[in-house]
Amino acid sequence: MTPEETNQPVTHQQLRDALREALDRAVETIAAEFSTVRGEAKTRAEATDRRLDRISETLANLESRMGTMTKWANTFDRDNAALAGNFHE
Repeated sequence: MTPEETNQPVTHQQLRDALREALDRAVETIAAEFSTVRGEAKTRAEATDRRLDRISETLANLESRMGTMTKWANTFDRDNAALAGNFHE
């Protein structure tokens, strides 16, 4: 019989046991939530790493293309300056 059924006061031990059970359930719930959050954070970090890898590849391609365009622009400027020099002589 429970204390409610017998109209008996609750003992300190019963209070401690009830509190311990409540705290154990709370700790288990918090641990499960942290585990879920950790899993989500890991998934997002992995997705961010993949995006950064793609951005890095894109930047490397752009750098290569810009190098070629810079070389072409320098040649164009040099040839243009030579033509302009010949024209003004």
